[in-house]
Amino acid sequence: MIDTAIILAGGFGTRLKSVINSLPKPMAPVNGKPFLQLLLDKLSANNINNVILSVGYLHETISDYFGASYNNMVINYAIEETPLGTGGAIKFALNKLNADACFVVNGDSYFNVDYAKMAETFDNTDTDILLALREVNDTSRYGNVITDSNGIITSFTEKTNSSGKGLINGGVYVMKKNLLDNMPDIFSFEKDFLEITKTILNTITFNTDFIDIGIPEDYLRIQHWSFDDTDNRPTLFLDRDGVINTRIIDGYVTTPDEFLFIDKVKEAFVTLSKNFKYIFIVTNQQGIGKGLMSESDLERVHDYMLKEINSCGGRVTKIYFCPALASLNSPLRKPNVGLALQAKSDFPDVDFINCFMVGDSKSDIDFGKQLSMTTVFIGDDTTVGADIYADSLFHASSLIP
Repeated sequence: MIDTAIILAGGFGTRLKSVINSLPKPMAPVNGKPFLQLLLDKLSANNINNVILSVGYLHETISDYFGASYNNMVINYAIEETPLGTGGAIKFALNKLNADACFVVNGDSYFNVDYAKMAETFDNTDTDILLALREVNDTSRYGNVITDSNGIITSFTEKTNSSGKGLINGGVYVMKKNLLDNMPDIFSFEKDFLEITKTILNTITFNTDFIDIGIPEDYLRIQHWSFDDTDNRPTLFLDRDGVINTRIIDGYVTTPDEFLFIDKVKEAFVTLSKNFKYIFIVTNQQGIGKGLMSESDLERVHDYMLKEINSCGGRVTKIYFCPALASLNSPLRKPNVGLALQAKSDFPDVDFINCFMVGDSKSDIDFGKQLSMTTVFIGDDTTVGADIYADSLFHASSLIP
């Protein structure tokens, strides 16, 4: 049984300076808790009893907060006096390991892997290291991993110009204690070991929640995540114009002044925010494609909308929009389901069968039905074939879920 994990928590967080100031990256707050605490909670829930925190930059901030134990786990610290690189940090921490093998986890990404399954696979496989992989729609930020039919890596390219759908290194490993004995004290685990090692690199793939908080965009996105695996509340998709705000006939909302909330919509968001795990707005905005407004104009409108919803106690997880002209038949434009697939990519635990779609047009209903969502139509046109009909979003909030 593998009951020990090393967490690489020495990151500087250079790209996050604008949002976390001088904190070490693993201590970046997520909904009031350090990101590192979320990782420790996950490990604790998977019967990890011992943790070695590989720290460097402002390590006192981390050790003062967590001390020698947390959530029934014993914590030890491997303190880098000078930067050792990711590989050197792992090698240094492995020297403190009182076991034959352990997990190693990146301290700036969250990957909801099945640790028990990883340990079992590692024990049943003739390998010195097992990597957890994740399929993503665009590998350009992460690098690309190619495996054979048995899950053995045949090509490992870390953070190059590769792009498109593929597998990436998820930053969670199981490895033997002596794996890096022949490596120098300072090296990159990714560049100097994974990409060129002669050791068999075995893999296991999980298509579960994954996020790397290394850039401000994803750091802000994770603030809306739910880390409660027991939260089975459904997900809500909402159209915007005609559902949240008054639709401008043959026109577009181009400024905050033109955005008029429909009666009792803000009250509806208070109820909906309690009943749904995620709330996404999916909206066609071809006014951008027509040149009548810019994406910056739309952003200002949405900033106003979100501020008003938040101020009354409601919330929106994320907004997805399609700026393309209807004539282009973009896969993102409803009734096509591209916007929903984007949400699914960002929040992998979204189950479309456990989703509601609320809209005021047939394209909204068709969008939901293609993904087996429960559909709610704002209006009384029964020809659209919705599952539920309501007079308004406020009315709908009393009918669902």
